[in-house]
This record gives sequence, structure tokens and C-alpha cells, in this order.
Amino acid sequence: MRKFTDRITLGALCGLLAGVPPKMFNALEYHKGLTDERYSQTASSVLLPRTAAMSHSTGSKIIAALVNNTVVGVSGVIIAYLLSLSGRDRAVMKGAFFGAVEWIFIWGLAGRLGLKVMSRKPLTHILSFIDHVMFGAGTAALVSRLGDDSLFPDTGTLAPGEKLPLASNSPQRLWLRRKRPGERLKGSA
Repeated sequence: MRKFTDRITLGALCGLLAGVPPKMFNALEYHKGLTDERYSQTASSVLLPRTAAMSHSTGSKIIAALVNNTVVGVSGVIIAYLLSLSGRDRAVMKGAFFGAVEWIFIWGLAGRLGLKVMSRKPLTHILSFIDHVMFGAGTAALVSRLGDDSLFPDTGTLAPGEKLPLASNSPQRLWLRRKRPGERLKGSA
């Protein structure tokens, strides 16, 4: 199977795919009465007044889809770059952690910055946390599975105590490192 070599395309696609199950779970949670907020309502409230966002009009649904899909796509790109820097070992755990941080930002900090996240049920936030962790883990699993090996450092071949560098000479994939005494690095005179 041919794999993705572009991190932006890979991350955006994986984010969009991994965003489907949490949206479905959120819709189910809403219809069962476990939560009083749908992600579409929260997403559309970013750009619309609260009353318009809570309506089920076609315009608010389109805005909600645009905002939500943009957020999951950008989150997928961030996860792709994080895994490119840190390696794809324990990718699901790294993605789950990213999802938890994203949950804190969206439900915690965004509320302090003026986004109206007004749920009357504590279970809403708990279920949202689970959905965000599921999204992050799913996105990271897809990125590590669908991304080409050249995108990720091979962390399995590191010597004990050796750390991954933060930069590389990408055409040759030569990782920048310090020159050891008496050693000549490739390309040096």
C-alpha cells in the first residue's frame, strides 16, 4: 500500500477520519440525554451568537461543520508533526495526551476567553474528555499507520541515552548531531 509522504495531507485526512467516531458518540450521548451540548452547537457558537448557534438552521449546521472539520484537520496536522519529531513509538498514548490537552484548551481556556460553553451537566465535560482522548488516540494511530517511514525517526535504533534531534537535513535525512572527537561528519572536509 502506498503511504502518505506529506505531513499536512496525512494529518488533515487522519484528523477528519478520526473525528467521525467522537462526533457520532456525542450525537448519541445528546439523544440519550447524557449531555446537553452537541459539538456542532459549540462549534457554531465560535462564529455565531448563542441563540443562532443553538438553532438547528441550515446556516448554523454549515458553520458548525466548517469549524469542527477545520479544528480536527488542524489537530491532525499537529499530531502528524508531533509524531514526526518524537517518533511513532507509543503513538496512541501520545495522541491521547494531545486529545486531553486539546480538551482542556477547548472546554477550559476557551470559556475564559469568551466562548460560551455553558453546560449544566458535569457529565457533559467528562464525556467530552473521553471523546477528545479517543480522537487524539485515533488520529495518532492513523498517522503512524498511513504515514511513510521517512516521516518518522526510527526511535528503535537509538543507543541508550541518545536523544532525538530537533532538526534534520531532510533531503538526505541526516539527523543533526554533535561531532564526536576524531569523527568526520558526512560532507565535511
